[in-house]
Amino acid sequence: MCQHPLSPWIATGEQADAGRQQVLEAAGARVLRLPMNARGQVNLTALLERLGTLGITSVMVEGGARIITSFLAERLVDHIVLTVAPRLVGGLHAVRRLAHADAVHLPAAAQSPLSWLEEDLVLWCDPAWEEG
Repeated sequence: MCQHPLSPWIATGEQADAGRQQVLEAAGARVLRLPMNARGQVNLTALLERLGTLGITSVMVEGGARIITSFLAERLVDHIVLTVAPRLVGGLHAVRRLAHADAVHLPAAAQSPLSWLEEDLVLWCDPAWEEG
């Protein structure tokens, strides 16, 4: 079995199963127990604060639509890298639809030049948050 030289870090709620944590840690993972938000998800602000205390000052969020939308909705995004590749993968959404009341939390992409990276179109920008 080939193992990566860096151990994964897993963020979970404070009430997560202790037995599963032991199994994960025995396999080399680091488990961070954190408070949950009102939706029953890991509190992302608490996660970023904990990572800061551990010396992590920059995080790249490359996840599915749920995690990306969560970071955007909570305004925990400083920079956006949007890549458009000439491949049809079908049915995947980069950002989830939010309830109408939450829609104001999603930013526009501040005007930024586009660049090409081989066949992919890449937009590097900062989020333009609406006031309010």
